[in-house]
Amino acid sequence: VKRYEVWRKLEDDSTYSFFKEMAADSRSLLATVATDAFHHRYIIRAIELSGDSESWSNNIDLEFEHPVFVPNVFTPNHDSYNHYFEIRNIGLYKNSRLIVLDRWGMPVFEADGYQNDWDANAVSSGIYYYLLSLNRNELPSLKGPLSIIK
Repeated sequence: VKRYEVWRKLEDDSTYSFFKEMAADSRSLLATVATDAFHHRYIIRAIELSGDSESWSNNIDLEFEHPVFVPNVFTPNHDSYNHYFEIRNIGLYKNSRLIVLDRWGMPVFEADGYQNDWDANAVSSGIYYYLLSLNRNELPSLKGPLSIIK
């Protein structure tokens, strides 16, 4: 074998794409792989030393969990710290739905596919309530209080 190539296909991809090259004497692969999708499929291509032939492995499927963390406070006061309502891992939940309600139950912010970009500029400091539907594999909706301090 001249070298190995690792190819990967993520859940939304229709074809495999090149991921990493490995030397012929490699016995393991060390790479950050779980951060960009829930479902990964890998296949390895072995290229013959003469370069005339190749062989493909069976594929391997890996499933990863990406729990979200919703903070209960943020401070959009233009000091460059904690300026946006940032929900950890929310970017992977493309079908999510976020609603922020005031104390009277009126929506003050709504977003489909939320991308950590709300700065609460249209609301005052206070206690609000969020509802977050992840809309993936029957995961429960998340809800709770949210303090905005300006």
